[in-house]
Amino acid sequence: RRHETSMYHLGAVKAMTTPQKDIGELLSKKHHDDKQLNGRMLMNIMQNLQFCDRQGIPIRGHTDTESNFIQLLKLRRNDQQDIIDWLDKKAEKYTSLEVQNELLKLMSTKLLRDVAERIKQALFFSVMVDECVDSSNKEQLVLCFRYVDTEIVSHEDFVGLYECPNITANTIVSAIEDVLLRLNLNLSRCRGQCYDGGSNMAGRKNGVKQQILRKEPLALFIHCYGHVLSLSVADTIKNISLLRYNMDTVFEISKLLQYSPKRMCLFRDVKAEVSPDAIGFRILCPDGQCIMKPFVVLLITIAP
Repeated sequence: RRHETSMYHLGAVKAMTTPQKDIGELLSKKHHDDKQLNGRMLMNIMQNLQFCDRQGIPIRGHTDTESNFIQLLKLRRNDQQDIIDWLDKKAEKYTSLEVQNELLKLMSTKLLRDVAERIKQALFFSVMVDECVDSSNKEQLVLCFRYVDTEIVSHEDFVGLYECPNITANTIVSAIEDVLLRLNLNLSRCRGQCYDGGSNMAGRKNGVKQQILRKEPLALFIHCYGHVLSLSVADTIKNISLLRYNMDTVFEISKLLQYSPKRMCLFRDVKAEVSPDAIGFRILCPDGQCIMKPFVVLLITIAP
């Protein structure tokens, strides 16, 4: 105890807790300047990646030097003249694909941590899950969290797409638990679960709903309102022959126009004269009746 209060011990503690400069900075001013330049260029690179990622702009290009990422860096040379000299370096430029991926990973991890922190502050949350097949024919699991903050404002935060080998209930439950573990969220705080009405999701015996309820009885299951509405409208149309024929006709008209540049050009001219403020259209799915209304209204408006 006498040593802890001695002048030598207190001086050593103060020396250890006081931030010290790098020995290289003390010996060389060039080392200090290079360190400042590296930090500034790294921040520029991170800002470029953040901008491209936020706006959905591809980072790559036909070549590495013609990529959107590099060209955006060159565009900023009007603000910082040393960017071009930095890009002319042969090594240690922080622009490699490995560094880009690592920086993007760090950004995404920071976003997920912020989402997890907001959910923890809200105490309770609901899980929203759906599965779909992407363009590469892989099963992707979409997972979102819904919660209410301290200002009584509801939020729905998307946390990621997760590739699954199959869409069985056990696989989906394992994926949900893995996400909760990674975000350090406790299933006991879950108060709702929202899925579609598939047997693997809403099955009474071994569906995802039932397996979650066994672990947390307060996690009330809600069938997705959007999916319920779509199923209700589809069932109604199928039982009314007039509506069914009309929807099929609208679907065929959309294909007739979309696959013919000549017809599409004529359609745009008529639309510009009759209803210039109306939205355009795309090939419509016969089962997507809820999103067909704008195009149906447009057809009725321009029909002779």
